[in-house]
Parts: sequence; structure tokens; C-alpha cells
Amino acid sequence: LHNKSNHFSRRLAKHLTALCIWDIALLCCCLCSYGIICMCLGILPFVGVTAYLLYLFQPFASFCVTGTIWQVLAITIERHKAVSRPLEQRTRKGQFSLRSIFSCIVFGAFALNFLAVPFERALIDCYEFRSNGFEVRTMIVQRELVNNQYYAILSHLIPDLIFRAPTPIVIIAILTVRTLQIASAQRTVGHQQIIPQRQRALGRNVHLMLTFLSIKFIICNTLYLFNTILMEVMGYGGKTSSQQTELEMEQYISSLYLTDFSNMLLAIHSATNWLIFYKWPECKEKKVKRFATSLTLSASSRADWLRGSAPIDSTSAEQALNKFRELKNEICADILSSLCNTCSSIGNALGIDKLQTRPITPQLFLNNTELLQHTNLLGNIIGN
Repeated sequence: LHNKSNHFSRRLAKHLTALCIWDIALLCCCLCSYGIICMCLGILPFVGVTAYLLYLFQPFASFCVTGTIWQVLAITIERHKAVSRPLEQRTRKGQFSLRSIFSCIVFGAFALNFLAVPFERALIDCYEFRSNGFEVRTMIVQRELVNNQYYAILSHLIPDLIFRAPTPIVIIAILTVRTLQIASAQRTVGHQQIIPQRQRALGRNVHLMLTFLSIKFIICNTLYLFNTILMEVMGYGGKTSSQQTELEMEQYISSLYLTDFSNMLLAIHSATNWLIFYKWPECKEKKVKRFATSLTLSASSRADWLRGSAPIDSTSAEQALNKFRELKNEICADILSSLCNTCSSIGNALGIDKLQTRPITPQLFLNNTELLQHTNLLGNIIGN
């Protein structure tokens, strides 16, 4: 995804680039903490080098998940403002800068996920017994504070409800629906549907892509909330092994599967976001056919609109035309000089390159006999 893409505004492209960075970081954390170790060993050990990896990358993965949630929320809010109040968004000087938004997301996600790690996890020495003796190794364990239900509610459930789910998810869903409603209403004038030329030519619908992103985000993050309530509030599978009964042991095993499944959905969400925004190649014939159809429909819609309305009355039109005829040479010379300065191929077609004159001024078209013919021709076309 490129910042200079024609499909998105520069601000939206930077938001999507930041979202890609969050996704890449999350996938790298999953690969370092689970993927490589499980592929090599078949299981996930909690001793040795793996203990240090889990101590570092598990909180960092949660940090990336929180950053992804807030990034999608920021995209949704800004998109809603851009659609509902487009002029205000373009002229507002007090608008938050992207750097401020990104900094708030990073620092907020860091505080939410890293500050509690020293109080919840610890690296301790343990003895690994082997056939020829034993070896002292490092093991990652949870502290007793994690099993405190009140601590789980205050440090995990309440922040999760506010900053992870369902509050951000509900806001994203409401604003997405509202944005689609406003965008649909703004594109309708009377009974004629006005399609922006930029989207018509490129065949890309930004609102539809962001809607897909929001829907996929909601589906893949809802289980995270359910898992949090089940384990941290209801205490499902949350006790240490020395306290567990047979039923609680089954709950503990089930909670591991539930956690792995919710983590898998988060990884799938991050791994598939690029599919929404990637510019897929299209068949040339279909592209030409679709553009021709769109052009035909647009032309017919404009013709119907022009027949059904009168932008200016006949008297005003006649006065404007008479004013143009008085100054047609000056006006047409100014038009042609601007076109030649903008596009060199037009100047070459008119023979400007032979004169080797820069810059091209309207006076050149009035003083040169050959160029004056082009000026008169354009004036006759417009005046008639």
C-alpha cells in the first residue's frame, strides 16, 4: 500500500499504512512466540529461551492488538467526519495531526499492556531433572495476583470493555453504518445518481472497502471479549494446578483452546487486511466495457439533468455570449497559453516548439499570425 496511491487521500493512506505496520508487528510476534517454537518442538515449552520470548512477545502482541483496534477506530471516525462535514474537515486548522494521533495510540496501548506485566508474570529458576542429573533453567510463571478476581476486573475487564471491546466495536459499527447512509444521500441529486469521476474511473469504492474492514474487524475481535469475560470474571479455568479439581482441569484445558482460537482470529484479521486494499489486476476487456458503460450512463444522466433544469436563463446566457464575443481573442489566447504551459504536447501540436519561446504568454498568440488562426478557430467554436 503506497502513500501516493490514487485510490485514497493522503491522510487515509497514512492511516492504512499505520494499520499495516500494526498487522506486520502482530504477525511477527505470533511467529516469534508461537509459530517457530511449535513448528520445531511440536509443543510450547515454558522454560529456557522460550520463557524470555513469551515474557517479551506476548505483551507486545497484546500491544499490537490494542493498536490495531484504535487504528481502525481512528480511520472510522475520520472517515465519518470527512463524509458528514467535508468542508469543515478541509478548512479546519485545529484538526489533530496524524503524528499526534499515532503517538496517542502508541503510548495508550503501551500503558494498557506493558505496565502490568511485572506484577502479573515472573521469571524464576526451576530444576529440570534428566537421566544424568538435573539442570537449573528459567521458567515463566504467573503471580498469585492474577488469580484475584477483583484485580482481574479492575485491570483487565474494565479496560477491555472501554478500550478493546465492546465499546470500540460498537462505535465502529455505528459510525460505519452512519457513514454509508450519509455517503448514499450525498450522491443523490433529485432522482439522478451522481458517481464521482475518480471512483468511476478507478472502479474503487473506498466506503465499501472500509465497510469490509469494519465487518471483518468486528467478527474477529468479538471472541476476544467473550474470552475475557469467561476467564477473568467468571473464573473459567483460571486457578493454579495445585487447586484444580477434575472439572476445573477440563475447564483449564478448554480455556487454552478458546484462547488459541481467539488469538487465531486476531492473526487472521491482521493477515488478511491487505486483501481488501490490494489493487487486483482486471481483465482489459471488462475494464474497457465497464468504463464505456459508466461513461454512457453518466452522459445520459447529465443530458437528462440538463433537459430537466435551466442553470441560467436565456437573457443571462445571451449577455455572457456577447461579452465573450467582444473579448474572444484575448480569452482564447489566455486559454491556449495555459494549456500549452500545462501540456507540452499541445504546444508541439500548435507549432510552439518551432518558436522556442518560454514562457508561453497570451500575447504570443495575439502577435503571431499562425497562432492567431488557432485563437480565432477556438473563439468561433465557443462563440457559435
